[in-house]
Amino acid sequence: MGVDSLSRWVASTEFNADDGHCLSWSNPAHRGYAYPEMSGLLLSFLCRSGDDPGRAEELHRALSVGADGDGVRRGSLTYVFDTAMALRGLLDYRDDSELLEPPVLGWTAMLVHAVSTGRGTEPAEELSTHTRWSMAFGAHQAKIAHALAAAVRRGLPSTGIRACLDQLRDRTLALQDEHGRFRIHAASRMTYLHAHCYALEGLLVVGEQDPGLATAIDLGVDWLARTQGVSGGWRAWHDGDEASGPERTDATAQAVRLMRLTDENRYRRVIDAARAFLVRTQGHHQGVPYEPGSADINAWSTLFTAQALAPQGHPVCPTRATDLV
Repeated sequence: MGVDSLSRWVASTEFNADDGHCLSWSNPAHRGYAYPEMSGLLLSFLCRSGDDPGRAEELHRALSVGADGDGVRRGSLTYVFDTAMALRGLLDYRDDSELLEPPVLGWTAMLVHAVSTGRGTEPAEELSTHTRWSMAFGAHQAKIAHALAAAVRRGLPSTGIRACLDQLRDRTLALQDEHGRFRIHAASRMTYLHAHCYALEGLLVVGEQDPGLATAIDLGVDWLARTQGVSGGWRAWHDGDEASGPERTDATAQAVRLMRLTDENRYRRVIDAARAFLVRTQGHHQGVPYEPGSADINAWSTLFTAQALAPQGHPVCPTRATDLV
């Protein structure tokens, strides 16, 4: 499985939606949906790889045209996380003359407000044990830090960003137990591995300015290493005692990326087993299925896997937390 072939595949017309966005997955029998979150991730990835400037321009246009400052919508809801990933893509792509154009400032202000109020969607539902992980202000929202840090680097004139990063840190740490595991959200006792990894990805970004987070990050990555399955992959869920659900390529590739950034030598056996799992799961596909046996060739799993497998020195190989897409 070549890193460059994975990159080309996810940027190819197989993943193009009619409006220029990236599709969530490729499957002729089960077409994915246009996904602005994924468009932002892919745009950030292409900015790092330097590949396919034409596709990058399409994604930039899709994210910008017709967008308003209220955030990225799916159906009737505005999603904070989706907005953050889309904003990060625009910040990585745009030149300085475009930074004050819509929707950049509006989306930045929306994220600051969402962190301060702890809202994962607008309108927000009352948090309960039944609240779906993607709709809550939970562990996965830590990755908003990537967009906020990009806004700081680009010098955006939006107030409260640095204080927002501190608040995001505190909200995330409140969901971590003594073993290092991040609960989905404040009303849940379960861990969703994909969200656990997002929590660590966000804390790594905040930790570049806050060395005091090293212990929490190490605990979280160590917990990942202990919960790896015998196949080399990670299952979707964990209740603190045992894993459950299907094995997932997104969380597996994320775990590899985290271990490479924190202590690649220490986690060498875990990384090697996880990479072998990803290669086996890819099989004959050009991209990476969401889980073993799935016909959905998943867009974000493919991007994460490209970074997980990239050799040192490759343009998409993460060398610091802000390189993670």
